[in-house]
Amino acid sequence: AAGGNGGRRTGSNGEGKDTAAKAKEVGRFVKDNLFGGLEFRTSTGGWATQSWEEVIRNALLMLPFGCAAHEDVYTVDKGMLRLRMLADLLPVTFYRFQVDDDGRTLLYLGQYGYRGGRFEQVSVPADKLTVFTFRREGANFWGRSTLRPAYPHWYIKNQLYRIDAIGAERNSLGVPVIIMPPGFSKEDHDAAVNFVTQLAAHERTGVVLPNGATFEILGVRGTLKDLAPSIQHHNEQISMQALAMFMNLGRTQSGSRSLGREQTKFFMLSLQNVANKIAEQITNTTIRRLVYYNFGLDAPCPKLIAANVQARALEDIVDALTRFAQAGLIVSDYDLRAFIRKELALPEETSEGVVASKGGTAAQARTKSDDENPVAAPV
Repeated sequence: AAGGNGGRRTGSNGEGKDTAAKAKEVGRFVKDNLFGGLEFRTSTGGWATQSWEEVIRNALLMLPFGCAAHEDVYTVDKGMLRLRMLADLLPVTFYRFQVDDDGRTLLYLGQYGYRGGRFEQVSVPADKLTVFTFRREGANFWGRSTLRPAYPHWYIKNQLYRIDAIGAERNSLGVPVIIMPPGFSKEDHDAAVNFVTQLAAHERTGVVLPNGATFEILGVRGTLKDLAPSIQHHNEQISMQALAMFMNLGRTQSGSRSLGREQTKFFMLSLQNVANKIAEQITNTTIRRLVYYNFGLDAPCPKLIAANVQARALEDIVDALTRFAQAGLIVSDYDLRAFIRKELALPEETSEGVVASKGGTAAQARTKSDDENPVAAPV
């Protein structure tokens, strides 16, 4: 979370410094509450902790269901109102989104579901809700499931699998046939029927036929339709609905490494968009309410920023930085090194363990590192 002053002008009399300090205080409070502070005592006296991953996992339910929501649940801690949990509200319990007379503003969410051993109807007010909607249009808080375009392909593919299984059961083993000779008796007919219907292969399987009778196992005559291309087609269409075409590479006749990288980048770009949407919605609801209740309406509101989830190859980053440095477009400084370490998941830079570069001493290198890496208050 990063603090800000909301674009307000500050004078030269120290007001700007006070606003920055206030922003850091608010940002630190929100960060500590959301990332590690979602915990509460249970009815049995123990502690229950909600991880941030659980919050994001619940928000991502908007992809298969079209919408998802959590409810802010507070507790008083040392004179401050703190979030003790972001209670997940399951989409399967949603009954109605009630809007105001303007046709857009949400008033409450109606639910039907079990609470304990009772089946209840519950209304959750909008000022305690954070609603995540995928492709919302107007007051349609139900959104649109990402699985809807894939459903017809999934349905047809399932039917093709059933037809293929039926065909394998009926045709793959062959059909035992006995052609009776002229003048056969009823006893001969019954014995032949009994044999072909109970035929099973084992080490002593055999058949004795009267003169003129024949026995054979008939396979498929003619050509059966191969269902594999149709199944593969619908699999590809399902992957396209989720922008996951790269998962089909290697299983089809086309595809290359460069194509796979481009498709992966496109997929990761869509994930980044979803992450940004979730962060924006939490900022505008849960975080804004938490700041307002504790610091007032005019307090600077921190902003939740999603991590960079786009795919970048290590060699591409190193190659680009090398070319920029050779062209004199960038120089080594602390911010750049911190960015590189973050992108490559490396530990943060410290002055400990700094070694001397050519023509210098370790003390000089350590002093330079400290100068470039000032201690900053967490936000």
